[in-house]
Amino acid sequence: MGTDSGSGVREEEPLRQPIFWADTSVTAVVAPAPEGPQNQPVRVHSLTELVAAFGDIGGSPLATAVTDFLVNGGQVALAVRSDDGAAALAALDEGPSFQLLVIDHQLLDGRYAEAHALCERRHAFLVTDALPDGTVPPGLGGNAAVYHPTLLGTDGATHPAGPAVAGVYARTDAARGVWRAPAGMTAQVVGAADVSRALTTRELSILNTRRVNGLRQMPDGSVVVWGARTTSSDPDQHYVAVRRLILFLEESLQQGLAWAASEPSTEELWAKVCSEVKQFLTRLWREGALPGERPAEAFFVTCDETTTTPEQLGRGELVCLVGIAPISPGEFVTVPITFATAGRPQ
Repeated sequence: MGTDSGSGVREEEPLRQPIFWADTSVTAVVAPAPEGPQNQPVRVHSLTELVAAFGDIGGSPLATAVTDFLVNGGQVALAVRSDDGAAALAALDEGPSFQLLVIDHQLLDGRYAEAHALCERRHAFLVTDALPDGTVPPGLGGNAAVYHPTLLGTDGATHPAGPAVAGVYARTDAARGVWRAPAGMTAQVVGAADVSRALTTRELSILNTRRVNGLRQMPDGSVVVWGARTTSSDPDQHYVAVRRLILFLEESLQQGLAWAASEPSTEELWAKVCSEVKQFLTRLWREGALPGERPAEAFFVTCDETTTTPEQLGRGELVCLVGIAPISPGEFVTVPITFATAGRPQ
């Protein structure tokens, strides 16, 4: 609806684009290398670009990790050469957006909780290896998944699972959507000749109870990802696909509704926010991200005085409560999304 400028001329509101889908698989890959910029994320799309940025680093942990990510379907890597995990995490905290994090296990040692906290702040997800005994490292939760055992590459060397599995995530996102589990027969690990240790069905079951995702070689010789659980014990955060869908939802809505920061927090604004979020979720539902025969079984949106406290309204904050049913119709997971506004009108 237009507004009256005071001169009798109607001013039309600027057209806004629908909320766009945020990236899901830009991956920060952190590992040592012999040369190149230190603790600076460098965006690369190919090994050619990696060499152009870092020089001849073939065989280094960074080159191996980026290669394993790209050959498995990764499209964009933020390559970070680092010998200091704390410095690398600090650089990523201030750097460009990423959705997946892979970090060399030696740099990650003792910093799992820090890496997980970084992912929570950045709406990202940590993909890493289990400890050598097949257990979850300390300090991890819903924004992480761990895999076991390590891989044997076609080069005969042992490779950590994390970079290759992150590539599988990216491939699955592109082909089927971030809401699909990156596991099963479609989640083949390219470039893996075998796993470092064959797991029995019982061992795979034990890993599952530990919230560790197994990797296994199939009878045809292919290696596949055989699990899709996060490291969280929270039932609402058990599954990689559900947790990453929520992260995608949060990032998409916060980016797509940034315009609200210049709007007064009125009932008109609340209605606009509700309308745009519902349109976005309807698109997700139509794509098959949310089950249910009708939208009411797939999601709900509330944005009004019942979702935002007077103190928040006074600070210029607006909370939109989004419920999605990612597994079963009508079984909602609620996600509060907080936006900045221009505050209550005087």
